Amino acid sequence: MSGEDDKEVMRGQMRLYEKEAKGTRCSEHFEETSGRSLVLMPEEPFGTSEDPVQLFEAQLEEGSVGVVVNLTVDDRDDPATGGWRAVYSIVSGDPRQSFSISTNPDNNEGMLAVVKPLDYEASAFHSLLVWVQNEEPLQGGGPPSGPSSTATVQVALLDVNEGPRFSPDPLVVSRMEDLPVGSLVASLTATDPDLLQRQSIRYAVLRDPAGWLAVHPVRGTVNTTTALDRESPHVRNNQYTAVFIATDNGSPPATGTGSLVVHLGDVNDQAPSVFPATVRACEAAREVGLVEGRDRDLDPNAGPFRIELGAAAGLQDTWEVSRVNATHSQILMLQPLKSANYRVPLLITDSGDPPLSSSTELRVQVCVCRKSRMICSSAPSLRARLLLLAAATLLSWTGL
Repeated sequence: MSGEDDKEVMRGQMRLYEKEAKGTRCSEHFEETSGRSLVLMPEEPFGTSEDPVQLFEAQLEEGSVGVVVNLTVDDRDDPATGGWRAVYSIVSGDPRQSFSISTNPDNNEGMLAVVKPLDYEASAFHSLLVWVQNEEPLQGGGPPSGPSSTATVQVALLDVNEGPRFSPDPLVVSRMEDLPVGSLVASLTATDPDLLQRQSIRYAVLRDPAGWLAVHPVRGTVNTTTALDRESPHVRNNQYTAVFIATDNGSPPATGTGSLVVHLGDVNDQAPSVFPATVRACEAAREVGLVEGRDRDLDPNAGPFRIELGAAAGLQDTWEVSRVNATHSQILMLQPLKSANYRVPLLITDSGDPPLSSSTELRVQVCVCRKSRMICSSAPSLRARLLLLAAATLLSWTGL
């Protein structure tokens, strides 16, 4: 067989047949799509190199991917040999590498596919020059070049109504958590990519976990509907995220989503607390237990903490609070107490401006200690002030 006989039949006088594509899958990244299958059949088996370049057309909706054109060539070599297997390549017309072409090993067809979504507004028309050759070079010379081994494929995009796009996305703003209710938080901006269509856009809240926000449907302004709270469980790393939706009035309408991230500044709105709530000590112990001040606010609205006895009279005769560091204090028992459960009033104050305080009661279990055993009472707790009152009464009787 001569080299002339061996050439792919993308040359000579050709007849174009159309059939429905079977939704060929080019790779795992491609979606099955419907389109046109272009079958090249020779009317004259041996064309000349002066024959014009063939022109083929395809249409697809913008934004879709997958095989859009199947190119079939005829080769007179033995099938499944290197002289029969075709190798396709895109010579020009694809500067952004939005297309790919590969050979179907089952039937030697060239599968032209869209691998990056195309935008109608950017370019509604694409013209590609495709070249085909054998895996093995032709006998008596190199691979063919020029019209005899090339074809032009023109791809026309169909305009699809696309959803509005938020910019920037996400929109990040900073606000203090004590922002007054009704205040402006941000202004959303969504634009319609369908430049050739005159469409309006309306905004709505899609996800607002804490229910703090409202958006104006036309202007896109976001305002608070209730007080913000940095310490809310819906806030992560001092950031609150809400999602909004923009809808155009196309046919059918299209939507797009965008996120608003509000970085919340801290104010001193959380009173500190004492941890733990219960400590244990032996009857003759002096050091009862170490307590820690905790605050859900951030510095400088948290520590250092001041922990002191409450205002009940006579507490200082039995208990003492000794500061250890900026966050911890030691509870001391000034005289031995019988095994029982006691409640010691404490007052803790943070370092905010203005500072916040809270009153609490520390439960102290005074236990009988024998070697390595600690026997504690399960009876209800006694308030320290009642114990002191009973002790004072006993002393007055003794004096009589």
